[in-house]
This record gives sequence, structure tokens and C-alpha cells, in this order.
Amino acid sequence: MVISHKYKYVFVEVPHTGCTAIAKDLVEKYGGEEIHWKHENYRTFYNKASPEEKSYFTFSGLRNPLDEAVSVYLKLKSNHKGNFTNPAKLAVNGGFITKRFLSRYNFINDNNASFAEYFLKFYRKPFNNLSATSHGRMDAVIRFESISQDFKDVRKIIGLDSSEELVRINMTAQKNGYEQYYLDEAVVQRAVYVFGPFMEKWGYPFPKSFGSRSVSAISRVHFYLLIPLKELHVRLRGVL
Repeated sequence: MVISHKYKYVFVEVPHTGCTAIAKDLVEKYGGEEIHWKHENYRTFYNKASPEEKSYFTFSGLRNPLDEAVSVYLKLKSNHKGNFTNPAKLAVNGGFITKRFLSRYNFINDNNASFAEYFLKFYRKPFNNLSATSHGRMDAVIRFESISQDFKDVRKIIGLDSSEELVRINMTAQKNGYEQYYLDEAVVQRAVYVFGPFMEKWGYPFPKSFGSRSVSAISRVHFYLLIPLKELHVRLRGVL
């Protein structure tokens, strides 16, 4: 999380949305300073904030979950930056690699698992993320798909220089479009169930390659029932 008392903004970093590049720019060029845990949610920040800080302009990131799932898979498969085999990066040692993601890394690399095998094993219930407890409170959302222009627009609103381009960092190895990973019918059906409500909520259409698909009522109900549970989890533990 990044805050600027000079320019009165708060940036909430959501994983896999280009937040590392934005945070770096904010700290180096636009009066920002890192506070709390990197991916702390806005509710936890708000509970600690002063009355003035609560009035700051807030913004965060968003990404198509179909694309995010592929990006995560490729990071796991390639052992991105050696993170998953570096003991210092493990959560038990104070790092950020949780047991959950370590188990996924082990599954992929022990079995040389394809994206389809990985996806069908680990994606079973409707997807949600920090958006559930943050984006409804944001003054602006930067979409990963238009990150450079959206970041310029936010900087213009805040009153910062909006001419410079964002330098992307921590990028996943080239994957030539996420759609190629969703060709198997079983994967497509699962993706519609798992990601459909989230994509519907945030205005992401299914790829044309999916054909005519609709979000099921069961998936939609499951998705919205899980939001209060995630919010409760945030209140009690202050984590994702």
C-alpha cells in the first residue's frame, strides 16, 4: 500500500494487476511512501487511518481473471524469479509464498501439469479477490488491460504529471494471449462457472472463442454469498 500526505492519495495494491510498477512510480516520482503490508486491504487501512487520511483519493487495480489465472500458472511453472525454491521467500520464514501457492507449484512441477490440469484441480468455486472488500470504496480503478492510460488519468485527477509512460516490471513470460489456454471444453465450462460472476460484476466479456455462454444462477448466488465471508475474514485477520 502506498500513501502520499502531500498529494492526499492512497493506492491499494491488488496482486497480479501491475501494482508493483505503479507503486514504484508513485514512491520514486509522485511523493508516495510505502506503508503497512504491501497487499493490505483498504478496510484494514481505514480502521487505522486518521480522519484526514480517510478523505484521501483512493485507487486500486483490476484484471480479467481469465488472464490472471494464466499469468499465475506461468509464474508457478517457470518458478518466477526463483521465488518458489527460495526459503527466504516462504511465508513461514517471513516471505510472501504461502503454503497454498507452494502446493500449486509442487503440483505443476512434480507432474509437469498442463494449464488445463492445473486449472481443473485448483479452480472450483466462484473466484473473487481483494476487489470484494476494496473496489466498492475506490475513487478510481486502474484496469490491467489499459494500465498505462488509466494510471495517467488517475495522476491527472490527483494533480500529478500525467505525461510519463509507466514502466512495466515483474512481467510474466510472453504467453501470446490467454485465450489459447482455454480451448478444452471442460476448462471453458469451469471458467464460466468460476469467473463468470466476477467478470459480469466488473464488465469483462467472455472471449469470442467461448461461443454463447451465460453465467448460471447457482454460480452467481455462490459468488455473492462468499463476499460477506471474505469481508469477515478481512476484519478478523486483515489479510487476503
